[in-house]
Amino acid sequence: CTTSRVSEDEVLCKVSVAWNGSPTQTEADFFIRQTYRSDNSFVTFKEEHKLCEHLVVDTTTPLQKLAKLYKIGDTVLVNPKGCFESNFGLEPCEIVGFVQGRINFVRVRRLLRRWEIEDDTPARPNELVYTDDMVNIDADDVYRRCFVRFYSQSEVRNKEVPGPYCRDGTGDMFYIATRLVRLDDKNHLREIDQTSRPQSLIQGFDPTQPPPLPYLRGLDMFCGGGNFGRGLEEGGAIRFTHAVDMAPNAIATYYANTEDPKTTQFFCGSVDDMLIKALNGNVKGTLGIPLPGDIDLVAAGSPCVGYSILNPNKDSSQGLKNQSLIADVASIIDFYRPKYALLENVLTMAQKGKGRSHDSLSQLICCIVGMGYQLQVYVMDAWSFGSPQGRSRLFVSVAAPGFELPPRPHCSHSHPDGTSDRGLGTMANGKPFGERLFVDTPFNFVSAGEATAHLPDIADGHTGHCSQYPDHRPSKHAGELLRRHMNIIPFSPPGMNFIKTWKNRNVTVWEAAA
Repeated sequence: CTTSRVSEDEVLCKVSVAWNGSPTQTEADFFIRQTYRSDNSFVTFKEEHKLCEHLVVDTTTPLQKLAKLYKIGDTVLVNPKGCFESNFGLEPCEIVGFVQGRINFVRVRRLLRRWEIEDDTPARPNELVYTDDMVNIDADDVYRRCFVRFYSQSEVRNKEVPGPYCRDGTGDMFYIATRLVRLDDKNHLREIDQTSRPQSLIQGFDPTQPPPLPYLRGLDMFCGGGNFGRGLEEGGAIRFTHAVDMAPNAIATYYANTEDPKTTQFFCGSVDDMLIKALNGNVKGTLGIPLPGDIDLVAAGSPCVGYSILNPNKDSSQGLKNQSLIADVASIIDFYRPKYALLENVLTMAQKGKGRSHDSLSQLICCIVGMGYQLQVYVMDAWSFGSPQGRSRLFVSVAAPGFELPPRPHCSHSHPDGTSDRGLGTMANGKPFGERLFVDTPFNFVSAGEATAHLPDIADGHTGHCSQYPDHRPSKHAGELLRRHMNIIPFSPPGMNFIKTWKNRNVTVWEAAA
C-alpha cells in the first residue's frame, strides 16, 4: 500500500515464488520465509502477513481484547491520568472485573506504594500496599502486565526477598507485605501473613521454584565476571550450563558467584579454540566444550573495545581482531543452532555515513537472517532499568523458526530530563532504524545521588588524611615502614616523635626493629 503504482512497461517478466520455502527445498526463482516488520524485526512468514493491517476489519472492542489477554486477579500497569493522582506514568493495579454495558470499563484495585504512605519507613520503591480502593478505568489505559508477590515483613526486614523482586522494580516486579486498613478514622498498615493473604490476586512467578518447563541451557560467550548471564538467569527461564572467556580472573569471579558451580562448565580460552575443538567433535573430551544439541540459548557480550569511540586504534590489528569477534557469534549460532540468542554491544557497532560499508551490525543481521532465524534489533539504556548511569547499548534478539521471538523488554524507569532521541541509523527508505523509546513508566529516573543516598558520607573521598583529625594533611603518602613507625608514637604528651618515644622507652626493641 505504500508502494507507488507500477506502469506496464516496467514489468519485465513473471517469476515464481515459494512461500515459506528454503534454498534447498524449492526450484522457484525466489523463496520467502520471513517478514520484516516496522518494529525492526524479521519474523517467520505467516499467511496473514500478505494482508495490510489497515485493510483488516476488526470489530472487537478494546474491552473484549483486554478480557482475552488477562484474567480477573491479574496485576497490570495502568495509566492513572484522569482516574487518580499519581507522580508516575504508570501505576500497578489488580483487575477486579470487566464491566460491559452502555459504558465499557475495567474495574481495578489500587496497589499503593508503601514509601508514599509511610515517609519514615525505609521501604523499597517497588514495595506495595494491598488496599480496598477500587477505581474504574478505560480499557485503553491498561498498558501491560506486571508481577506481584507476597512476602512477610520479616523477609523484607532481613532482606530475604529473592531476585528479581528485590531489584527495585526492574522488570515490572513488585512485592507486598502489608495491607491498608481503616481504624478509628485513621489508616493503618497491617502485616499480611500466610493465612491472611488475599486469594483473589494472582501472584507472579516464584523464583525459588523450578519453572513449569525445563530451563533453557545457555552458553555464555565472552562471559567476563558473569553479570550479563546472571541477569538473564534471574528472569527465571535460563540456566547457563557453559561459559567461555579467555581471562582467568574473570572465569574465577564467575565461578565464585555461581549459585552452584557444578551446574556450569567453564572454558578458559579463546572462543575460536573452543569452536575448533567442538567442530572436531571434542575427541579429547576437553571440559567446558558443548556439542550440538547441548545449547538452547547463546548469550554474547562481545568485547566492545573494537567499536568504542574512546578507542583511537580501532583500525589496528588488535582493534580489527576485537571487531571480528562478532563473527564468532554468528559461527556459534550456525554450529549449535540454538533456539534463542541474545547479543549486546555498544551503539557504535552500527556504522553510519562513511563507515556504512564496514557496518558489522548489518553484516551480522544478514548472516543470521540468512540462516532462517527470526531477529529483532533495539536500543536500550541502563537508566531505563533503574541504573544511575548513561550506558546505551544495542541488542540483537534471535529466535529459531517455530519459536516466538521474545518481545522487547519494557522500560521500568523514565529517561532523565533533556534526553534526546537516538538510533542506529536509517534504512534504505530513509526511515530511522533502532530508535530509543519514549514511553510511560512505573518509576522515575534514579539519579546517582538517589542511588548512593544510603551510603555513609565520605566527603571528597580523599584517603590521604585522617578523618578524625581533618587538619592533619600529609604532604605525601607514607610508605608501609613509616606508617608502622608512626603507629607506635603516642598521642600524648604533645610533640612526641619516634626518637623521643625510643628515649622514653615507650617502644619495645621489637617495635623499633620493625
